[in-house]
Amino acid sequence: MYWEKFYGNDTKSSPFYTHIVNQRHFNRLKNYIDEAQEKGAQIRIGGAMDAEKNYIEPTIIENVPIDAKVLQEEIFGPILPVVTFKNIQEVVDLVNSKERPLALYIFSKNRKNINFILQETRAGAVSINQNIVHFLQTNLPFGGVNHSGIGKSHGWWGFEAFSNAKAILQQDFFGASELFMPPFTKLKEKINDLALKWF
Repeated sequence: MYWEKFYGNDTKSSPFYTHIVNQRHFNRLKNYIDEAQEKGAQIRIGGAMDAEKNYIEPTIIENVPIDAKVLQEEIFGPILPVVTFKNIQEVVDLVNSKERPLALYIFSKNRKNINFILQETRAGAVSINQNIVHFLQTNLPFGGVNHSGIGKSHGWWGFEAFSNAKAILQQDFFGASELFMPPFTKLKEKINDLALKWF
């Protein structure tokens, strides 16, 4: 397993593996796992916990029902719920049935599938065969869409999002708007008729 390459055989004592930040978040994550199991999900890998040390082993859960909280809430912990699919359309339908995600991660070598997901879904950002790193790329805009956020930060996008441009119009001489003001001469009436006809 990859986490053994990263953290050794004993993740709990690894100096490289972080524990949950506090008891409240430990309980929140534990409740996600417990609730998913009550609904029929199975722990495929991991699952060991130590409440005193706020430790949760990297955990992969299979057969997770769509209404389980671990699929409804932001996890921010070492839990990976797995939902299986038979075809790529099922994946797109599931993504589109939820709120727009802040980020969408596609892991695939199949360019046709990658392009299909890109074209058929919406997200604040997309990373292909990588996760989170798009946030560190300051030449890309970062931010959500709809429920996941409004506006973008980073580079020019951040400057524009956090600035409040002031519009100033100054007219010193005769302008086109006077053509639509009384008194209405025959010329003004013709101009008004054309404007109503074409605009």
